[in-house]
Amino acid sequence: MLLHEILDNHIARFNTVPGAGIFYFDSEGYSTAFAGKKHIRQVEKITSNTLFEAASLTKPLFAYIVILMIDKGILSLDTPIDFYIKKYKIPILDYQEFLSDPAFLKITPRAILIHSTGLPNWMNIKDYKELLFDPGDYFQYSGMSYVFLQWLIERITSQSIQELAMKYVFRPLVLKQSGFEWRMEWENDLANGHSSDGEPLEKQRKIQGGAAAALLTTVRDYGFFFRDFVDKIRKKEDVFAQVDIPQIRRFRNSDFYSQHSSIAWGLGIGMELYDDEWWIWQVGANPNFFNWALANPSTGQGAVIFTNSEPGNPVPEAVLSALFGDGHPCFEFDKVYLSQNS
Repeated sequence: MLLHEILDNHIARFNTVPGAGIFYFDSEGYSTAFAGKKHIRQVEKITSNTLFEAASLTKPLFAYIVILMIDKGILSLDTPIDFYIKKYKIPILDYQEFLSDPAFLKITPRAILIHSTGLPNWMNIKDYKELLFDPGDYFQYSGMSYVFLQWLIERITSQSIQELAMKYVFRPLVLKQSGFEWRMEWENDLANGHSSDGEPLEKQRKIQGGAAAALLTTVRDYGFFFRDFVDKIRKKEDVFAQVDIPQIRRFRNSDFYSQHSSIAWGLGIGMELYDDEWWIWQVGANPNFFNWALANPSTGQGAVIFTNSEPGNPVPEAVLSALFGDGHPCFEFDKVYLSQNS
């Protein structure tokens, strides 16, 4: 079955998901398909120019930037953040509650990329008392850890996340419809998000979440990025050789996943053991958008799918299962563990 037929069939099957786009790639090349509408009550269709909220698919793109900075010697994977605070004389006012804690100062870029800092997913900084565990002990998904690393890097380089993304990703890969800053020319291309019952929501032009969740992009742009990310992993380019090596397998609040060998986390990306091979993945779930990226670095095969509907909608799993087979552990992990610990 052709890619567009797979997507069309599943959009028709799950009629509360207004629209979706997919970018599929393998060693031979890539293909795209689009289905449905940007707004369920309007006529404009999802196309290659349609912008989506990337949600947590922002995190691998940010990790890619961090890894390139490590390759250039700007950062080190295992140097505690205290070193950078002192070296660059960074005022700690924005994160005073965190940075006044000696345990927090031991956190490294590696611990942040693998979600093992001891911070929760999100919290009010003013409410911080102590880490949930010592950095490196467990996996605990943490968007705010990524935003903290963004804050640190912006002060080390005196560049914004938008400027860093332009330097390391958007310009080199020629991604012209992606950004962390709103552009007026995107107005007609931005998709509306939709609730679980298919109700359209107002467009969100300035997304909260920074390096953790604030990227606006197209399926095509993100697909080109993810294909390059996978290719660098497959070719074992410098620090990218470490990305798909399981870094953490102990999961806070879950004896099952701590003992289950099919799920782990790599540098900036989730990992699953499927048919005796390690695949990489990331789920993206902003309110009213739901996206997935899934790939096998050993073969160079993968796909990215974006939908403009409530998190948890069934289209990404159904489409990716049709392409790559049923029973991928990452889907169950998202439903069982991440939904309860994020």
